[in-house]
Amino acid sequence: MKKSISASEIEVGDTICFSNPVLNVRVEQIGIAQWDGAVGVHGNNGTWSCYYKPSDRVRIHARHARQDAEKIDSIGCHSGQS
Repeated sequence: MKKSISASEIEVGDTICFSNPVLNVRVEQIGIAQWDGAVGVHGNNGTWSCYYKPSDRVRIHARHARQDAEKIDSIGCHSGQS
């Protein structure tokens, strides 16, 4: 599931979605420019960067699904196991 959020709400681990899924980027680092407040988003092993105004809207995969998967992985449970 995808949802739109403001750029100021992006978190490390979010996946930013584009119209072509091949171009989707997992966020690895976030920075805020001191001179204009732009949100710098970096991913793909440091090969991708983009800067957004804090109020710009971006589309991400819904966090609750990602967080649920991370919780399952952290306790060692996988689909089909009990």
